[in-house]
Amino acid sequence: MKLLVVDDNNVNRMVVLALLKRFNYDISIAINGKEALEKYKTRKFDCILMDIHMPQMDGITSTKLIREYEKNNSLDETPIIALTVSHPEEDKSKCFSAGMNDFIRKPVTLNDLSLALSNITTT
Repeated sequence: MKLLVVDDNNVNRMVVLALLKRFNYDISIAINGKEALEKYKTRKFDCILMDIHMPQMDGITSTKLIREYEKNNSLDETPIIALTVSHPEEDKSKCFSAGMNDFIRKPVTLNDLSLALSNITTT
């Protein structure tokens, strides 16, 4: 599985990468939504793990632009899983309205990550 991990915080990225290391995934990294959008346009990913609060371009905006790009180019939707430290009730509706498929609250756990990734591979 090809994954794009998007997070501006190095520690958060390292935690997610350490958890994903248990699996044999092909992982790319972006440090903000703008970089994620650029990488998305040049490579096919099976899933994007997207922080929602980042400088330069946040995950909500990036997701909306990815969905627009997919629609304009007749592409299948790439599953996008939101990562956030915010209160789920406040951000979940924004994430799903933007086109995200799932939501994981930080700190990310192996169980949460495994469940979210298995949900996208079985749908």
